[in-house]
Amino acid sequence: MMPSHDVTPPDERLDPVDFPPRFSYALVHTAAALGQLAALVLLVRWRPPGVGWAALLFVAVGLAQYRLYFPLHDASHGKLFPRRITNRRLGRVVAALLFTTYPSFVAIHLEHHRRWGERDDPGAVDYFVHFRNRREQLRFFLWPLLGLSVFEKIWTNFVRPAEPRTVERGRRRGNRLADFGVLAAIQGIVLLAISGLGAHPLDYVWFYLVPGATIFLFFARFRMYLEHGPLDYAVSDYQGARRRRIARTHVSALREAPFTSYMNFKYHNEHHRWPWMPSSYLPEIHRRLTAGRLDADDYNPTYLASVRRLVRIIGSEQRR
Repeated sequence: MMPSHDVTPPDERLDPVDFPPRFSYALVHTAAALGQLAALVLLVRWRPPGVGWAALLFVAVGLAQYRLYFPLHDASHGKLFPRRITNRRLGRVVAALLFTTYPSFVAIHLEHHRRWGERDDPGAVDYFVHFRNRREQLRFFLWPLLGLSVFEKIWTNFVRPAEPRTVERGRRRGNRLADFGVLAAIQGIVLLAISGLGAHPLDYVWFYLVPGATIFLFFARFRMYLEHGPLDYAVSDYQGARRRRIARTHVSALREAPFTSYMNFKYHNEHHRWPWMPSSYLPEIHRRLTAGRLDADDYNPTYLASVRRLVRIIGSEQRR
């Protein structure tokens, strides 16, 4: 596997001590994400009648779950809050809200950083693909909306063997019984809140479980592919001769934010180069080190521009 060309000036050195996590940044974004999800959960019992409102709330809950991924991601790197213990405690709660455990999430995400661009990357299921026709392309992206990709996530999070590498302070990967206890307790609280203390348990299924298994995973795959998947087989193709790692940055428009990324996750090339960097500094790092210097396939001005290239990829493939 050939890595993408590193165009960072050799004299530039980034000392982690110079970039400590910003408490106010972490607090605002975490509170906003948790508050949005909590408000929607409580709104389920008081939603206006009608299928339209129910559908709108269903999608909104899935998007709120998707938004919650981003503070969990920063916590998994130990770079959300200044104190490591705060990251772990917050991470356990948020991971449980997203149907997983914190140790599992940390191990899998750090393995993604070690193996991105390879078939063995645990996240490869969302981008390591070669589309031969439009039907395959649509199937790949719409598969999560049918709830079928949830089985892949269960395998990745709880069954698939992972590298026995150090995750946190010498701890090996692995879930303790207490981690599953946190998961069960948090989901129990959500069930009681969303169902009116258990009076309407199906509301928990339709307005929390199913959005998480469909809407959340759809947007996660969509973003993951746009950040790591080939958009031009003549330039790069994991399955062909032109194999290179892709970490694509998007300096996206504000209107894309609800459907793409939060907390500066759009600076994805920079994140993979400096994974220990708190996300609050990534725009500065982009301006200072990588703006105008990234490889052609590692940058697009917006996610929409990447979507347009993704749509054209089938036409170029069929003309070959």
